[in-house]
Amino acid sequence: MRNSVNTPDKKPILLIVDDVPGNIWVLMESLGDSYEFATATNGPDALESIKNNPPDLILLDIMLPGMDGYEILKNIKADPTVRDIPVIFVTSLGLDSDKAKGLEMGAVDYITKPIKPSLIRACVQNHLTHPPTMQCLNGIRVLLVEDSRINQLIAKEMLGNVGIIIEVAQNGQEAVNMATKESYDIILMDIQMPVMNGFTACRLIRNQPKNAKTPIIAMTAHTTAEDREKSLAANMNDHIVKPILMSQLYELLAKWIVFNQETNICNK
Repeated sequence: MRNSVNTPDKKPILLIVDDVPGNIWVLMESLGDSYEFATATNGPDALESIKNNPPDLILLDIMLPGMDGYEILKNIKADPTVRDIPVIFVTSLGLDSDKAKGLEMGAVDYITKPIKPSLIRACVQNHLTHPPTMQCLNGIRVLLVEDSRINQLIAKEMLGNVGIIIEVAQNGQEAVNMATKESYDIILMDIQMPVMNGFTACRLIRNQPKNAKTPIIAMTAHTTAEDREKSLAANMNDHIVKPILMSQLYELLAKWIVFNQETNICNK
């Protein structure tokens, strides 16, 4: 296991792998002077750089000449000395199937181009500082309420990678039934689903005494303040917008796990 803790006078090292110099420049400009940078424009050079000077995090394009990003990641994960280095795909491939493939292979996140500086900064910072967060998530039970098979797959892979025990409900009615029989630390609730939507399911789950304070987080493609207010009005605790960055979801889960633990201690 790599020790990714940096001393105050040592900047984290980021390896940027992209065959377009302009993309490398944009990433470096977006991330500023908080990091040291190494760069590579192809797979063999990237793997050599990783072996000789392991970075703290890798920003990896997929569409590269010769060896593509998936193959590079496969090589990284096969090497016990560097496989724990977080890898974030930064690519123009935006299909859900591409994202699912990358996350299944072990990438910690997946960002599509064009690059948004604020997003890439937040994502890199979260993944460089998340090990303590991951510790509090290991072993928690999460009910994922989601009707999209591809979203289920992505969530199960990424949440399972940090030790979260995840069960899936296909719609709101299934979620109500499962929450009645089982206990969960957190419920992730899609809003638009067949049979029963997330708002109705949340209200029915809240009527169960054991789930009166279970954190329920809305997952939705709607971004307006009004949509967030609807979620909160339905007695959901928080709101996250799709497409979901796993770094943001990890932070949100940790926030509510810690809050619930502190609340339970205070109420004893």
